[in-house]
Amino acid sequence: MSAVSVAELEPHLDLAYWASAPPDRVFDLAPRAVLEDPGMHADHAARIDAAEVRWPIRLVDIGGFTMVLDGLHRLARAVRDGVVRVPVVWVGVEELGSG
Repeated sequence: MSAVSVAELEPHLDLAYWASAPPDRVFDLAPRAVLEDPGMHADHAARIDAAEVRWPIRLVDIGGFTMVLDGLHRLARAVRDGVVRVPVVWVGVEELGSG
């Protein structure tokens, strides 16, 4: 396990990783929108509140692009709370499987 600067991962909060109306599988909600207006997305806001930033965020590097596999609520909490570095676990592309 290693640690990464939250600032390095923060741009992921601007990507639409989440669904705004579960169980619909339309991924149209960026974590930053929840941080900016938690009342509009109470379910995700509650998950951010409950997130444990001491648990590692799972990342993968695909062709030089870092992708968050697991831990966006933890990352959002880290940004909200002013955490500087977060623990991470790097997953190899070969561990992702082939579909």
